[in-house]
Amino acid sequence: MFRKLPTTSFLLVALALPAQESAAAAPSPTASTPPRLTVGYVDGRVTQVELLELRDGKVRVRSFLYGGSMVHVTKLDLFEPLSRYRMVVALSPPATFAEHFATAKLAGEWRLLDQTAQHLRSALATLGDEAEAKAQQDEVRSWAAAWLETIVGESLAAGNVREAERRLGILCSRLADRCSEERIEELARQVDTVRTQQEEERSRARMARLQERDRADLSGRLKPIQALVETGDRRMRDAMRHARRTVQTTRLAGSAIDAYRAAWEEAQQLAKRFPGQEDLVAELGDLAIALQERSVKAALHVANSLTFQSDFRGAMNWVDRALEFDPDHGEAKELRRTILVASAAAGGWGWMNSPDSARLR
Repeated sequence: MFRKLPTTSFLLVALALPAQESAAAAPSPTASTPPRLTVGYVDGRVTQVELLELRDGKVRVRSFLYGGSMVHVTKLDLFEPLSRYRMVVALSPPATFAEHFATAKLAGEWRLLDQTAQHLRSALATLGDEAEAKAQQDEVRSWAAAWLETIVGESLAAGNVREAERRLGILCSRLADRCSEERIEELARQVDTVRTQQEEERSRARMARLQERDRADLSGRLKPIQALVETGDRRMRDAMRHARRTVQTTRLAGSAIDAYRAAWEEAQQLAKRFPGQEDLVAELGDLAIALQERSVKAALHVANSLTFQSDFRGAMNWVDRALEFDPDHGEAKELRRTILVASAAAGGWGWMNSPDSARLR
C-alpha cells in the first residue's frame, strides 16, 4: 500500500526528476508588459515575438522589425513543442491544482517529459494534508502511471532502450501501486527483448566477418558468460515485478548484481587467456559496457524504491554502489542530490526521524 510521505519529500521524489528542469518555464507576464519570447517553429525557423493572446489553438503575437511592429495570428501547432509550452505558460501561468494538472497533461501530450513532471509536482504541492486531497493525489498518480507506460512503449518502438528503462524504473519504484506486478514484468521483458536484439545485432555484424570455424569457437567461449547475464536479467525482472516489497526487491536486485559481477569476472579471465584475439576482445568490450549499464540500473532501482519509502540512508548506500559502477553517472548523481534534499525536509535519515513519522506508518 502507498504510504504518504511528508509533502515536500513526496514532491521531490514523485517522479525522480531534478528540480532545475523547471527553468524551461517562461516568465509570467505583467499587467502592463506582455511577455516576449524567442520561439521556434517545427520547420526550424526561430524568431522573437511578443505574446498577446491564446485562443482556440491559435496564438496572437506581435513581431518587431526595423523600428516597427505587426500583429498576426499563428496556429499553435506550427511551433515546436517546447515553444508551445512556454507560450501557454507565459500567457496563462498555472497556480491551482487543476491548472497545474492540465498543464502537465498538455506537456505530456507534447512529450515534454521534464515539464510534465514539474507540473505534476506543482499540482501536488497545492494540496493540503486533508483527507479529500487523497482523491486528487490518486488521480495524479494514476494518470502519471498510464502516461509513463505509454512513454515506455513509444521509446521501445523507437529503439531507445535507455529512455524506456528510465521511465520503467520510475513506474515500478514510485508508482508500482498503479500498475500490476504482471504488467511491470511484461514491460521489463519487452525492454530486455529490445535491448538483447540490439546487442545481438551488433554481435552478428562482427561475427559475419569471421570464418565459420572462428564463429563457432567465439560463440562457445562466450556462451557461459551470456548465461550469467541472462540469469541477472531474469532476477532483475523479478526485482522490478516485486518493487512494492522492499526486502524482496532489494534481495533480487542484489542477486542480479551478483550474476553480472560473475559474468564480468569470467569475461576478465577470458580476455587474459586470449589477449591476441581481437574479435573476442571486441565482444568482451561490448559486454563490459552492457554489464556496467545493467549493474547501475539494478542499484538505482533499489535506491529509488528505498527513497520512496523514505529510507534515505539505505537509498544513499545503493546510490553509492551505482556510482562505484559508473562514477560519472548523471542519474545517480541527481538522485543523490534528491535524497539529500528529501532527507533534510523529513528531518534526518529515515522516516522514523520525520516529524510526521506517526502518520507514515
